[in-house]
Amino acid sequence: EHVNFVAPRRLCREECELLEHDLCRQEYALAKRHPLIGQQLPIPECGELPPLGSTESATCIPLGLPHLTSVVEDHNCYVGNGQSYRGTVKEIASGDPCRPWSHQYKFKSSEYPELMGGHNYCRNPGGAEPAPWCFSDSDNFRKEPCNIPQCGIFGLETKVSLVAAGGLAAVVLLLLLVLLICCCRRGCKSKKSTGKSLSSVGSMQALEMNSLLRKPGQAKAPEIPISNVQFYQELGEGAFGKVYKGDAIFRLGEAPLRVAIKTLKASATAKTKLDFFREADLMAELKHPNIVCLLGVITKEDPRCMLFEYMTQLHTVAVSRFSAFVFFLYN
Repeated sequence: EHVNFVAPRRLCREECELLEHDLCRQEYALAKRHPLIGQQLPIPECGELPPLGSTESATCIPLGLPHLTSVVEDHNCYVGNGQSYRGTVKEIASGDPCRPWSHQYKFKSSEYPELMGGHNYCRNPGGAEPAPWCFSDSDNFRKEPCNIPQCGIFGLETKVSLVAAGGLAAVVLLLLLVLLICCCRRGCKSKKSTGKSLSSVGSMQALEMNSLLRKPGQAKAPEIPISNVQFYQELGEGAFGKVYKGDAIFRLGEAPLRVAIKTLKASATAKTKLDFFREADLMAELKHPNIVCLLGVITKEDPRCMLFEYMTQLHTVAVSRFSAFVFFLYN
């Protein structure tokens, strides 16, 4: 008997990244490290899933996660500085294509959800620029404004806005006449007091809703100058570089503390550097009895390092376990 084989559908990339970098950050990391889960079950690598907007991503399975920024196909222009733009333009003003946001590590998708999904659509993360932009797909990796018009009145393009403005003027005149008649008949004072009370209720509701929103805040590991670190004995080598035993001074006047130093090799590729900095952010948040605690980082001087608490038996497991332990998310 012939049986049709149905290929399994994969998780949508933007939701996979939301789970990995935000909603289930610690749980996802622990699951991938677990010998019976991460090493036996096929937990997806988010970076290997089809990018948002691609043909392959059309059949992915959405989970319906909250707080996920979606693509809005009919965003043909941007309002203000374009921070709210969610359209699908993916080229700079010169016509060159944009580089995917996952190819850089300055703007992290965990902090800017609109960059999730591996896409290369124009965005303005954090509203730092006057208009939507992207990194040009060239060797020098530079910021470039995108070929998107600014919206006119009511978020419409300029030509449509002129037509809408004429109609609005007529509507406003009619409303003014109606308001004048109502004020004369019923009294302007009562209407003003009612308007103020409604405004106060609306303001209170807005404040209550704002108090319920989670304020994002990430636990960052302290930056340590390289002059405060002494390298002693090589313990092994991981995916990023060599691991050393050493001492580090974290505060002026304190005694040196014994640490395990994980270094980033000088010949590391751009992807390896990105994985290194992502791991440093993740390890700064993880607090678990089975995970070595990250005490500090060196990201502004060479060699780039992560400083972990030194365990007594670390030298016996450095070669066999340390690399997999601190690199489990990306390999």
